[in-house]
Amino acid sequence: QQSPILKLKKIIEQDPGLSLIVPDRLTHPDRLILRPKEALTNNAQSPYHSPGLLYTTDECLDIRVGRQNIGRALRFMDTLIKALRARGHEVRVANHSLVIILEEEIRIIFREKTTKVMVNDNNWSRSEFHPTGILAFQIDSYPRCEWKDGARPLEDRLPDIIAKLELNGTYWHENTLRHERDRILREAEERLQAQRRERREKELADFRDLLHRATRWQQSCMLREYITAFEKNLCSSGGTSPDMQTWLVWAKAKIDWFDPFLETEDESLGDVDRNALTLVEEE
Repeated sequence: QQSPILKLKKIIEQDPGLSLIVPDRLTHPDRLILRPKEALTNNAQSPYHSPGLLYTTDECLDIRVGRQNIGRALRFMDTLIKALRARGHEVRVANHSLVIILEEEIRIIFREKTTKVMVNDNNWSRSEFHPTGILAFQIDSYPRCEWKDGARPLEDRLPDIIAKLELNGTYWHENTLRHERDRILREAEERLQAQRRERREKELADFRDLLHRATRWQQSCMLREYITAFEKNLCSSGGTSPDMQTWLVWAKAKIDWFDPFLETEDESLGDVDRNALTLVEEE
């Protein structure tokens, strides 16, 4: 049974809409090829430790090659970009060279391989990296991969490269979708837990209110019994004074304010919590 990459490579090779042969001359280059062509042919500066290598600027496709390989690099990248566009993908430059597959960004680099050379400079030994003539294309996003000149030239590896790019894009897209599904499920579970917590808190608050009202009703009954007994005691002891009558009216009004079945308004107790019998703090 063929591996996924071999199956996809075969599909790409048989795609009639693709041109996978790198031409000998650069004709009608893609717009993304124009800037690196100008940068490389105008002697783009290379780092001091890589003599002979020409680098594109940050606004260009990431290409690093010796002068003799500028043409190969541009023709290869032009063919690759056109094939990727034909496959429905995009290539973009945003600080890095990026292939966009299923909205996933994959960083790519085209470079000439170098070899380390030790150089004696005024009795001081330093290393330089010289171009070898071997060209390589790299996927610089996980999972990384590289193709280079070998038994077959790099130009013959375009189907392998496109297949790997598409598999990587699919991998990251599925990973993104999985994370999105996980996020949706997690947020849904968090909402359910919050709703359960709110229901529990409301149930508890409602029960506390029920308990407070029952307690207040008991206490209201007790207070009324006390007032009735108090009045009987006054009558048996010789009647009530005007002050005592005023107090009885006051006490009965306060009991009516406190009674959970009445809760009459009382101007002097308007900011008092009947359950806690404490002042309500202003927000």
